[in-house]
Amino acid sequence: MPTKGQKNEKGKPELYDEVKKVVAVSLTPTAQQLLKEKAKEYGLSVSEFVESIARGSIAVGKKTRQRWSLGSLLRS
Repeated sequence: MPTKGQKNEKGKPELYDEVKKVVAVSLTPTAQQLLKEKAKEYGLSVSEFVESIARGSIAVGKKTRQRWSLGSLLRS
């Protein structure tokens, strides 16, 4: 397993038991900047920050109408 800052061989899992795949997300420029800043605070790439939120390793802000409010997380 590579250390932080080193890439693994393409097609081989790095941190999890599965290979990541590229996905596209549409964000406003403000949300994109906030996401980058928040990931930096945690010492993670944006990709790993989002992965950590999805896997529950990083807690998300309060629930709003049965949906997690990503905006509240980015502004905190």
